[in-house]
Amino acid sequence: MITIAGSGVSGSYLALLLKNGGFDVTAYDPRREYYYIPCGYATNYYLIRDMLRRVNVEFDDFLLSMGKTVTFSREDGKSFHFRCRGLCTYDKNALSDHMNSMVGTVRAKPPKKNPETMVDCTGISRYYLGPLPNDFRMRTKEFLTAAADHRDFYFRYFRNGRGYYWEFPLGESFHIGAGSDSLEILEESLRGISGSRVTGRDIRLRFAIDGISNGKVIGCGESIGTVSPVTGEGILPSMECADLLYRAITSSSDMEGVLERYRNALAEKFRRFVLLFELLQKARSGSLVQLRNFRYLWPALEDLRHFGIDISAPKLIAALIR
Repeated sequence: MITIAGSGVSGSYLALLLKNGGFDVTAYDPRREYYYIPCGYATNYYLIRDMLRRVNVEFDDFLLSMGKTVTFSREDGKSFHFRCRGLCTYDKNALSDHMNSMVGTVRAKPPKKNPETMVDCTGISRYYLGPLPNDFRMRTKEFLTAAADHRDFYFRYFRNGRGYYWEFPLGESFHIGAGSDSLEILEESLRGISGSRVTGRDIRLRFAIDGISNGKVIGCGESIGTVSPVTGEGILPSMECADLLYRAITSSSDMEGVLERYRNALAEKFRRFVLLFELLQKARSGSLVQLRNFRYLWPALEDLRHFGIDISAPKLIAALIR
């Protein structure tokens, strides 16, 4: 029996993979049905569509907006425009409800008796894994609004890697928000913004390969930091993390084997997150534009393209140093 604690992006996807693979699995989540999920709802259309087809879910049924252009702005007023190649938004709440109905998620905490294997998909709380040493988080505040200054995808990055402000189209409405480790910067960037719904949460920006397990508990998704330090995207990375764990489970006969395969796969898949977190720290220390930091160029390109942005090395360099 495999118990999944938390049935968000990674938990529900892992549960469907395991269920379709013939495993005895139960997903638990104490949040009420139709719980509103704080999120920017942006991801790569082509990648998530193909991943969801593996579990018989059609992503187009939940698509809200396909991006045409994305704008990155700096605090000095300079802006850079790129074409989108898959960047989109979708109705994450409706998709989550649909997947949880397919899974048969139990709306409660897992029973106190120890399961054979528990997967902690509780996100930022790491409820069953326990606290993470050297954790790094930022706080977000988010609005659903009827209007925005920009009709397509827009990012404004704060100085010295302190986070960013965003505007995303959601069909006929917009998602506006900001994330930062400074509440002062966060509130100032959102001054004057109002909406029909206001939410907020913490996000983990440090990939925690050193904190993926605790006894019989294995971490998956945002509980182990599958969120891009550059874009803040955690949807696809969390699903990819779930897929890696599923593959480790199906190819190993014991917990030790599962953990070894899983750890190795994570280290390879999310190496760019480790490097991009280093890049974020360089930005925060004011040492971003240095020749030796060009080693981070390819991980950054890979991450932006994975998000659905059509960007080249010269354009990225120009955006960083112009």
